[in-house]
Amino acid sequence: MTSVPPVRVRGFGFALPGDPVPLRSRGLGDAERARLDDLGQEFGYLSPMDSTALSIEAAAALANAGTGAGDIGLVITAPALLTAYGPEIPAVAVRAALGLEHAQCLYLGQGCVGVLRGVQLDAQHLRAGETPGDVVVVTGCRASTITRRWNHGSFFWRDGAAAMVLTLEPGPGPRYVDYAEASATADWGAMRVRFGDGHPAGADTGPDDFRITINFDSAADQVAYIRSEHLRFGNVLATLLDNNGITEDDVAALYLPSIGKARIPNLLGAGRPLMERVVCDVRHAHMGGVDNFLFMHEHMAKTPPADGAWPVSMTPAFTAQWAGVLFRYRES
Repeated sequence: MTSVPPVRVRGFGFALPGDPVPLRSRGLGDAERARLDDLGQEFGYLSPMDSTALSIEAAAALANAGTGAGDIGLVITAPALLTAYGPEIPAVAVRAALGLEHAQCLYLGQGCVGVLRGVQLDAQHLRAGETPGDVVVVTGCRASTITRRWNHGSFFWRDGAAAMVLTLEPGPGPRYVDYAEASATADWGAMRVRFGDGHPAGADTGPDDFRITINFDSAADQVAYIRSEHLRFGNVLATLLDNNGITEDDVAALYLPSIGKARIPNLLGAGRPLMERVVCDVRHAHMGGVDNFLFMHEHMAKTPPADGAWPVSMTPAFTAQWAGVLFRYRES
């Protein structure tokens, strides 16, 4: 077997604007307050900046990871929801703002999954040696402008951004190992923002056309989706483990986004030992792939993994996909 050079996470950068705002201060109705109790979500951040500006701020914070402007060969931006202004390329904005003269650019429109797919593509780019320097993937989310009182009827969202820089340089930290995804074959478009080029030309628009909506044709379709989501989650996890000859017992931590404290046991199954190794701070409102990077960074800083540990990071994208990345932690 041909060996591949290890791709290491050099560091993270974050943009979490202002102080956390209690979700109960957002003028919620009784039903929404009751849903908060079920979800366990408590607070979020409200940004005056759009998702591209947030992404720039998160990428700029990478200077704390020891990566200079001239060291980046590729910028991938993967917004969790929308771009700030339609058909723009946020990666180009990040490149320009940070003066990354030698960086190539790529924009991924794959929802919350995009940031994990970006990790995979960054690793492939580094191993191929297509450009010198490190690579960076950035995700931004400004859900406050496209949700009503920060929720879309399922869970609550917040604003922010996160960036990860990867390198071929040796050193301690998590190393990229593998990526897997599973896609829906039905109801993949049940969660959407209606306004796009599918909107009839010249038709009037209302406030709901610019907000996240979730619509299934029937209650039976929604039940079928919930069941199939369980299968997609399981398929992604099984693929990562099987491809690399490990089992659930080997997984040191499973990083999941804040999607509600009851949903995670439904995905994993009650009593499953892996539940004890789930890392997810459900107090946060959801912010797409930012959650995964934030929880991973905070957990590893507080509880450094053992040498050789296998962390896994997984997230859904809308009603369309689940995806995951397998890492291997090395002390040197």
